[in-house]
Amino acid sequence: MTASHDLNNYLQEKQQSSLLAWVEQSSGPSHETTWTVQCKGSYNFSLFDKNKYLRIADLLVDGQVLGTGKAATKQAAKDVAARQALQVLQSA
Repeated sequence: MTASHDLNNYLQEKQQSSLLAWVEQSSGPSHETTWTVQCKGSYNFSLFDKNKYLRIADLLVDGQVLGTGKAATKQAAKDVAARQALQVLQSA
């Protein structure tokens, strides 16, 4: 299982899977592409019912980066970012 799956499962258990957004960017020539993927908090305070969620929501300021990964493949970069985000959320 990948870190992306672990993060998704963790958030689903807490009924908060919609609180994250992924930002993906590639750079470099096509034969040596480097992917940068960020995992960010993504909710709108004006639409968010804070009483509905647990402590995790307090960490997720809209646009706050919880993890950043760089790798040769998009999935590998996403897994690095997911692992970092999961550590942040679990340590809260």
